[in-house]
This record gives sequence, C-alpha cells and structure tokens, in this order.
Amino acid sequence: MLFLILAVALFVFAVTPAKAQVPRLETKNGHQFATVVFMRSFWSGHPQYYSIAIDSVGDAAYECSPRLEQQTGVPYMVQFHASASMRERTFNLAQQLKFFQLSDSEVQSSGSPNYYVAENQSKNTLEFREGTTDNSISYHESRNTLIQQITSLFEGMENTLQFGRNLTYLSRNRSPELATQLKRMQDMAAQGKLLEVQAAAPTLENIASDESLSQVARQRAKALLKSAAAEIATP
Repeated sequence: MLFLILAVALFVFAVTPAKAQVPRLETKNGHQFATVVFMRSFWSGHPQYYSIAIDSVGDAAYECSPRLEQQTGVPYMVQFHASASMRERTFNLAQQLKFFQLSDSEVQSSGSPNYYVAENQSKNTLEFREGTTDNSISYHESRNTLIQQITSLFEGMENTLQFGRNLTYLSRNRSPELATQLKRMQDMAAQGKLLEVQAAAPTLENIASDESLSQVARQRAKALLKSAAAEIATP
C-alpha cells in the first residue's frame, strides 16, 4: 500500500503543469527596477510558451520554448533594449491598469477557465513587480480595451523576436529560405505587425555584412535595419 501511495504521488508531481517549473524571467538588472512581464502559454502555438520582460529603464528580455517536437532542451533567450516609446507605452498602460491589481470583473476575461486542458486557447498573464509588490492577472481574451492594447504591444514584440530566432537559424545554415523570410518580415513590418525591430538588429547586421549570403538577403536585412532606426527615432 505504501508503495502505491508513493507511486501516485510521483505521478501527480510528474504531470504538474510545466509553467510551475519555468523560472521567472527577469531583465539583466534583476530586481533593481520596476518590471512588467507578459507570458503566454498556448499548447498548439508556435512557440508553445514565451515571456517578455521590460523594466523601467528599458532593459528587456525574451524567452521562448518551441513545440515539443522541436525541443533541444534549451529555451531560446535574448536580451535587448526597448525603445523609450515602448517603455513609456508599456508602463503607462500598466499604471492605467492599476499595475494589474484588478478584480475579475475588471479583467473581463473570456474563454475556458482551464487553460491547460483547452488546447485551442492561450493563457495570457501580465505581471508587475517592484520591491515587495508582485501583482498579476491571467486571461484568455479580455474585453478590457487597456488589456487589449498592452497585449498587442507584447504580441508585436514577440513577432519580431521570433523572426530574429528564425533568421539566426536560416543564416547559420545558409538556407535558401532566408531571403523569403526577410521579405515576409518586411511585409509584416510595413503592416505594423512588428514592434521593436531593433531587437533583431544583431541578427540583421550579421546577415547584412555576410558576403557569403545572397545579395537579395543582404539588401533586405539592410532595409530592415534602416526601418528599425527610423522606428527608434519616432517619438
């Protein structure tokens, strides 16, 4: 009987949702500054989990876990510096949302309460951390327009950061798909679906300067770098 109880306990521990085992993402400054964090878990998504943190001085971090069939055992992580405009928009929205100290009626979430079971639904979480303050809200979709706005900011950044991840892989492997992926990135940037394009600047710079890559790919990388500089310069 004791063996059976231990076996059941180990099984329950093993199937505990992965989120509980994911370390909390921080910027390079750790706990020094107020930080806003967005997390998304989506079983059928690409990636299945990602998190973006921005602190009050603009330092930011991104982490994602790809789908299980793509897992290497090591999450993809990158540090970057958010533009002044993005930092201000993020923290202004967080302030308007009472730094996420909201009631369920204020969050106005829709969807299944069991996010881990509903494979077609994402679980979004917003956190605000400063000193001993640690507030958070979770939702699938929200009818609160301020939550919609801050969610769209993080979605736009994640689109950019995923392009950076994919371009790094394609350029390292000299893939013929590199130029096509860069064209897709240009199109999405023109449609306003990418934010903080400068977060992918290190990868774009490597592509632009690599003479072993196609001229088309290098020119597209240079054009994206130019648009990223213009984005930062825009108030």
